[in-house]
Amino acid sequence: MAKFFVFIILVLLLFALSYALRKRLRDKIYYFFFFFFGVLIIVAVLFELRSSKEDKSKEELILAFFQGSSLKCKDIHVSKENFNFDYGTSAFIANDKNASLKFMIFNARDCELE
Repeated sequence: MAKFFVFIILVLLLFALSYALRKRLRDKIYYFFFFFFGVLIIVAVLFELRSSKEDKSKEELILAFFQGSSLKCKDIHVSKENFNFDYGTSAFIANDKNASLKFMIFNARDCELE
């Protein structure tokens, strides 16, 4: 959500710049700026909606992991018994209980529910 607010601030600054230069700009260029800003706003909204959808699916995946469900990450079954979840990197990191899985790390977006 912070990305969206930063984008809005940048757009407002560009609007202020175009308003300040409106007498120097010709009418066609002035309308082009408004069209361009409108397209930028639409792209930002679509990007934010897609990003929030991906975040929601990742949260559901992490919740299922903590509830004991098994996940499939690159043909490996990830469960609470053999993996820990790291919030900082959003990754499943193998714990020391299983020597064959040692040093395995899977990003949460590369996993799916079984």
